[in-house]
Amino acid sequence: MYPKRADRLKKKRNQAFKKVAITCSLFAFSIYGISNIASDTYAFFSDKEEVTASFSAARIFPDYAKELTDNVKDYSNESSRMLIQINQLLIKNKNAEQLENAIGKAQSIRNQMTDAVENANASIKILEDHLQLEEKDVRNGIEGSTEVRNYIKTALDIAKRELATINNDILSADSALKGAEKKLIQLKADEEKARKEAEEKGRKEAEEKAKKDTEEKAKRDAEEKAKKDTEEKAKRDAEEKAKNDAKEKTDEGEAGTPPTTDDLTADEPVKEEEK
Repeated sequence: MYPKRADRLKKKRNQAFKKVAITCSLFAFSIYGISNIASDTYAFFSDKEEVTASFSAARIFPDYAKELTDNVKDYSNESSRMLIQINQLLIKNKNAEQLENAIGKAQSIRNQMTDAVENANASIKILEDHLQLEEKDVRNGIEGSTEVRNYIKTALDIAKRELATINNDILSADSALKGAEKKLIQLKADEEKARKEAEEKGRKEAEEKAKKDTEEKAKRDAEEKAKKDTEEKAKRDAEEKAKNDAKEKTDEGEAGTPPTTDDLTADEPVKEEEK
């Protein structure tokens, strides 16, 4: 006959790892109570007598195994929510500045996903450690170890699937961040190009405006000079005309003036001489 499971555990009680295992079992029992030892998902006990016999030997109870698995599920659900947040942050961004800020926030969320992996691995590690002990007991033919091993293995398989989901979420988040960072580089390059083009356009427009202003000023100056020249010429012509008119008037006046008495007296000796 195979040795009883309880007897085997008592013999190994002084071993450090056994103490930890027993402590975990007692802790689980104190939380859930004897009445809730077998859950709907992990219960394998068929009657009260079998529950009592296995309870004294089990290193980890079904409800505690389920609790560990549920913890991993919670971390998986949380990672899925964080992935959605990351994608929402990175989708709608109008310019490089907005996208850069979004990437910073998304990266912070991504870092929290690493914590989810670490916490999930901690729960999985407990299940793996207990499964190793149960596998050893199964090989040694310890009574009840096969059933305990089976529900621990079931819990572990579920937990590992949930962990795989977390890791996939992280890969998706990393891919989204990588794509956003690539897009940011392109956006910055496009914006820098647009800025230089705008500066060049502004410079050309300023030069054209300055040239136009210079031409307009030159035109106005030429028109103003022409106007002044015309006015001055008209003034000179008017003055010249007035001068000429005055001279003509003077000449006409001198030609039409009758001789005076003195002029006649002065002419008489000439007449006498002529006689």
